[in-house]
Amino acid sequence: MTTAIDVLLLFIERAPHTLALESAALKSVDHVLEVAVGGGHLAAQVLPLISKGWYDGVDLSPEMLERAQQRLARTSYRNYRLLQGDARALPLKTASYNVLFSTYMLELVPLTEIPRICAEFARVVKAGGRCVVLTYAGGFDSLWQWAYKHWPGIFGVRKGAELTPLLQQAGFKIETRSMVKCRGLLSQLLVAVRTGST
Repeated sequence: MTTAIDVLLLFIERAPHTLALESAALKSVDHVLEVAVGGGHLAAQVLPLISKGWYDGVDLSPEMLERAQQRLARTSYRNYRLLQGDARALPLKTASYNVLFSTYMLELVPLTEIPRICAEFARVVKAGGRCVVLTYAGGFDSLWQWAYKHWPGIFGVRKGAELTPLLQQAGFKIETRSMVKCRGLLSQLLVAVRTGST
């Protein structure tokens, strides 16, 4: 069932999701993880691109997982699973994924938890694999500035410059950093490659 929030999110996040998908350079055999799958919008775009691969979606919320399951059940793809889990301790094997997506989740996490999450991202991504992170970077300026002033722990992490050293410390090399503006909101896209050996 499509809700008003689904329509709003598609309206705001469609262009950034498209850019994230292009930046991931998915191959048909890739194993893909999405952390904070939400309603399954990105998953529905990923599945056609990895017809010989696999998709895992993790979310803390059973309600979001149910919405994602309903959306994906309407597709013809069955090469996926949805799991309840915490980004700080992903219920997944080490070095299992070629690509990890995290879109608009890190804004919801206290800054003190971000290093732990980045370490989990590094644990589950194969050496040479990509981590694709989308965060809100501003827009509706007066509202965003007010929110940042009152909740810097939430709205402060949205800036990719703040995430760059945390991803690097976890074992990623930043490949690209770009901005995309859609419907008055600015998003930042970070693409990072997992360094080292698996």
